[in-house]
Amino acid sequence: MRAARVTVRMRDGRTLSAREDHAPGGFDRPYDAATLRAKHEELLGRSLPGTAAAGVLRWCAALPRAGSVRGLDGLVGRRS
Repeated sequence: MRAARVTVRMRDGRTLSAREDHAPGGFDRPYDAATLRAKHEELLGRSLPGTAAAGVLRWCAALPRAGSVRGLDGLVGRRS
């Protein structure tokens, strides 16, 4: 990822500036487990009803042991 710089000039003449070399969630600054879970819940909740988002998260957590994606379509619903 590329670095970013933001500079804001205030009405009183002050200039505020910030630079971010590594974005949160990137390889150099990975999210902690709680932040990642909250982000997934927010994004899944935009398109899945009620408990479906939580079901998808449980399913994803179990995937390393399951070894298959079979059953995911039942959680998210079939879409054409």
